[in-house]
Amino acid sequence: MTRAFPTTTPRALAACLSTLAVLCLVACNATSTPPARNAAASPPPPPPASLAPAVREGETRLGIEVRQWLVEADEVTLASTLAAWAGDGDSDAGGGETDGDGIHLLLEEGVSIAQGPADELVAVLTALGGTRTDLRVWHGQAIEWRDLTGVNLPSSTIAVAEGRPLAIPAGRLSLQMRGWVQAMERGAACEVELAVRWKPERRASIGLELAPTELAAWVGELAVLRSVGRDEALLLTSSGRPSPPEDPGPPVIPPPTLGDLLFKAPAPGLATVLLVWPSLPDWLHPEDDRGDASNPEAAAASDDARNG
Repeated sequence: MTRAFPTTTPRALAACLSTLAVLCLVACNATSTPPARNAAASPPPPPPASLAPAVREGETRLGIEVRQWLVEADEVTLASTLAAWAGDGDSDAGGGETDGDGIHLLLEEGVSIAQGPADELVAVLTALGGTRTDLRVWHGQAIEWRDLTGVNLPSSTIAVAEGRPLAIPAGRLSLQMRGWVQAMERGAACEVELAVRWKPERRASIGLELAPTELAAWVGELAVLRSVGRDEALLLTSSGRPSPPEDPGPPVIPPPTLGDLLFKAPAPGLATVLLVWPSLPDWLHPEDDRGDASNPEAAAASDDARNG
C-alpha cells in the first residue's frame, strides 16, 4: 500500500522561504553588532606654539592675511580676553588714522573689534581654549571690497538695530574689508577698512532694487578705518546679546544683533573669531640703528649715542 504524503502548495513554500530569510537576518544582526558611536564632540587641539604670518619663498609677503577660528568660549570669557589683549581699546599703536566712533557704533550692534599686539595672539588663543579650525585666506593688497563673513537671509529678518527691532529684507548681509599698505616715516602700516553691507536677494527687472531708507541709513554708519602696524593684529567677533530686563512673565528671547547674524557659530557653545593680520616686510621699516621711531626718547638716546 502506497503512503500518501501531504503536498506543499507554492504559496506555502513561499511563506516558508520568507520566514527562513527573516530568521537568517536576525541571526546575522545578533552576531555582528556594530561598535557604538562616540557621540561626544572631540576636544579642540592644543594652541600652537607660535603663529606666523603667511611666508612665501622665505620672504614675508606684502598685504593682509585673515584667519577664522572656532573657539569653545562663553561670551564673558571671550569679551574679557579680548579686552585684556587690546588694553584701552582705542589706542593707536599703529600710529595711523583710526575711527573710534565706528568702533563704538559696531560694538553697540554686537560686533566687537579689538586691536592688540601680534606676539600675544598665542596667549589669547590659549586663554580661549584653542580653536577647532584655523582657516587661512591670503588677501594681499585688498584694494577691492570683499566679504570677511556674511549670512544669506532667505526672508525678512527682525534684528536689533540702534536698540530697537528693525526688519532686514531678504538678501545678503555681510561684513566686508579692504586694506592696503601705507608707507610712513616711522615704517609701514596696513590701513584696514571695515564696513557692513546689505545686498537685496534679487534685482528688479527694470532699474535697481533699493534698500529701505531706514536700513540704508543704519548700514551706512557701520564702517571703521584702522591703521594696523606690522606687530599688531585685529580680532573680530560677536559681542553677544544684551541681557533682557528681569520680568516676572514668561522668558522672551530677544531678536539677534548684527553680531549674532554675522558671526553665527555652527553649534551652541562655540564662537567664531576672525583674525586680520598684516604682513609687512622688514624693508618697509627703518633700520634698527635709527632707534625706535614710536618712542621719541629711545630715538633721541640712539641719536646721542651715534653722535657721541
